Amino acid sequence: LKEMKAFLSSIPYNAEKQDENHYKTLFYLIARLCTPYVVKTEECSAAGRSDMVIETENAVYVFEFKLDGTVEEALAQIDSKGYLIPYSVTKDKNGNDKKLVKIGVSFDAEKRTLGEWKIIEN
Repeated sequence: LKEMKAFLSSIPYNAEKQDENHYKTLFYLIARLCTPYVVKTEECSAAGRSDMVIETENAVYVFEFKLDGTVEEALAQIDSKGYLIPYSVTKDKNGNDKKLVKIGVSFDAEKRTLGEWKIIEN
């Protein structure tokens, strides 16, 4: 996330409209292009859509993004909407449960980059 913050900070302020979808799309594209993992955006479940999910060999990371919101709001949404539940039975190649991780990220509109983030392993 530190590298993502540095990258987003390098984009000119007048490049385009910088709303939450702008940041979410950039975050998705960078993750998709720079990692070998399964990266999904707007991942639908029974109670809503998580902003992004990254699935690795041993873990599932569920992201919720907020523009000028708090990481606590983002993490609370992951919990209230049950975004981790569909992955609670996801197994690795050895049949073990994959680690589930929720990540709340706030984007700072004034600085035009990541603000804060918090990572919680369930």
